[in-house]
Amino acid sequence: MNTMTWPELMPWAVLLATFVLVVGTVVVLASWWQRQFGAESRAQRQRLAAFVRNTPVGTADDLLLKTAAGTPNNALQAYLYQLPGFQRLADLLMRTQSTQSPMAFLGMVLVLWLGGFLLSWVLFRLSLQAAVLVAFALAVVPWLFHLRKDQRQRRKFEELFPEALDYLSRALRAGQGLTSGLSTVGQEFADPIGREFKKTVDEINFGLPFADALTNMAQRVKSPDLDFFVVAIVIQRETGGNLADLLGGLAQTVRERIKLAGKIRILSAEGRFSGVVLGALPFILGGTLTLLNPKYMDSLWGTPEGLRIVSIGLFMMMLGGLWLWKIVQVKV
Repeated sequence: MNTMTWPELMPWAVLLATFVLVVGTVVVLASWWQRQFGAESRAQRQRLAAFVRNTPVGTADDLLLKTAAGTPNNALQAYLYQLPGFQRLADLLMRTQSTQSPMAFLGMVLVLWLGGFLLSWVLFRLSLQAAVLVAFALAVVPWLFHLRKDQRQRRKFEELFPEALDYLSRALRAGQGLTSGLSTVGQEFADPIGREFKKTVDEINFGLPFADALTNMAQRVKSPDLDFFVVAIVIQRETGGNLADLLGGLAQTVRERIKLAGKIRILSAEGRFSGVVLGALPFILGGTLTLLNPKYMDSLWGTPEGLRIVSIGLFMMMLGGLWLWKIVQVKV
């Protein structure tokens, strides 16, 4: 059986890489054009212009046109929203204030995967297993970026949240209403506190029920401290009571919780550092030995048995890293 040589495969590989890059570019540009100049965007601008001119264009529900990065606007996206994990991706992009839709994000991930695979296999002439690993590493980068950004924003929100509760409690004691106090917090505090409270006040002013606006904020932030705040506000509005004292006590509770979480983070620092060292040591040692004695490492990188050992080792390292991560994650 005749097999094609590498010079014979080169034109087909280059043609396939060009096709994938062109299709990915077209998908990204089409998604951007639809988001900027589509019918939904035009309708939003027209309704907002009519609202500014104080001309009635419909009911309050029509004026409250909420757009998010992942709003399903066709049959394909409606079907994808039913798949497990797609809604979580849309929520992640919304929390990180991304301008990409879930479809555009998945298209970018696919282009990175295919581009990394073809470049590694065609240009650098790596083995098939190594090219697949490089492609997966490139495809994971956008996910890690958004997850890290979401974690930083949530941590910053939780650090500023007790001060916002104290500020809101003092505003209520000074005679302001709850909505006015929320608006003042949105104006006086930096993002992400200010941004989320401003968005909540805007939704209330557009006619959304108070409890629904607070629930939307809790869904955007995904913080247990904010969930306590929303539940306390909703219950107090139904049963009554001194809301200022309630918020003051909640602020103290959140501070104690943050203090305890900081202590736990310090105690678990050794475990996290051990995980980082154990995860990085094989790569550092393998790279050093490859630079110092390439022939010695050829049996590992250049043979099917060696690549099989590398694949099994990477899989076991991934399992060990996940295990260590679960050990040091202590919920307060």
